[in-house]
Amino acid sequence: PLPLYEEAAEALATLHATPPPPGLPAWDAAAMTRATAATFLDWWWPAAFGAPPGSEIRAGLEAALSAMLAPFAGARGIVHRDYFPANLMRLERRKGARRTGILDFQDAGIGHPAYDLVSLVEDARRDVAPEVRRAALARYLALRPGLDRGEFLAAMAAHGAQRHLRVAALWVRLDRRDGKPQYLRHGPRCWALLERSLSQPACEPLREFLDAHVPQELRRNPPARTEAA
Repeated sequence: PLPLYEEAAEALATLHATPPPPGLPAWDAAAMTRATAATFLDWWWPAAFGAPPGSEIRAGLEAALSAMLAPFAGARGIVHRDYFPANLMRLERRKGARRTGILDFQDAGIGHPAYDLVSLVEDARRDVAPEVRRAALARYLALRPGLDRGEFLAAMAAHGAQRHLRVAALWVRLDRRDGKPQYLRHGPRCWALLERSLSQPACEPLREFLDAHVPQELRRNPPARTEAA
């Protein structure tokens, strides 16, 4: 519901305005590039193409991700990294930002704040209505007036593309490695969100890589392991 997302955006703005504690790992362009390339190429690629990628494919994807994310390297702060409703609690007796309880900080790091907002309004596990997305974004930006709206939207597109590509491959890993094919049902949503992100100018490097190496008909999750056997 709309109030939940607006309240979550308010809590997120407060979190991002808080100085991060020492010792958090980097979740920057380099870390995201490594994690995304490894997950996508080690799990999705062999399942889709029937063979592991060559070194030139790995180098090409890493270069594309790095080029897409590098322009946003200047913004750094605490990021939760898995900010979506299942990790949030509505605390009815509280008001304002304290009304939203935030769970599961174990993967928190230092990175771009756009990553968390993408996690909230472009959820890999559930559909978010366009009007809810717009309202949450408006609430967040209103509470952080120092941010440049255009630059932040571009950062959301780039970080969204990275996240959707990685998470689509995570569903394949959960199926092939962990025997959990039920997560593959989220694949179509991730690929649809990825395609929407790729339509933005900020995502041109990744779009060019995928256009060159991944045909449109393959931009989906492969069948479950039991179906493919």
